[in-house]
Amino acid sequence: MGILRLTTGASDNSTIRLYNGVAQTLGYDTYRGDEIYRAEAIIRIPTVTSVIFEFGFRDAAGDNFIELYADTDTASSPNNWKSYVEEATVATDTDTGTALSANAWVTLTILQETLGTVDFYIDDVLEDTRTTNIPDSETMGLFFSVGTRTTATRAFDIDYCSFESQGMGARTT
Repeated sequence: MGILRLTTGASDNSTIRLYNGVAQTLGYDTYRGDEIYRAEAIIRIPTVTSVIFEFGFRDAAGDNFIELYADTDTASSPNNWKSYVEEATVATDTDTGTALSANAWVTLTILQETLGTVDFYIDDVLEDTRTTNIPDSETMGLFFSVGTRTTATRAFDIDYCSFESQGMGARTT
């Protein structure tokens, strides 16, 4: 099929997103947090300065997240991948210590094998495990996002993306 490239505009804080759905309001809120099993993507970021990149799950309101991201314009760990979970605006943000590399393909994996425990992998290496602030009954959708922190365009390439869901929550009759 090929490689998909998403590119921002050239204005400061320009962002472009790709999500499962036909519009932002229809694309998000597709899966409950307790239905998310595994998401994986192989991506490449050509320029790792003045860029913010996100891959994972979020709701339309921006109150619930499960994601891997990098924001190269922050003072702390400016070029590292970070894991991020947020439930009802209560967040945990963790620096993985794994640096971004320009033009390098990287495999990002989010895995919830046990309800309420999310593992974050970078290139098949476990980088972080979160057990608090994991959205469960909140609904979210899979998304990619890239933004520029300058007046130049920023982009990323997607070579592969997969998602698996399974009901891990409590059953009712």
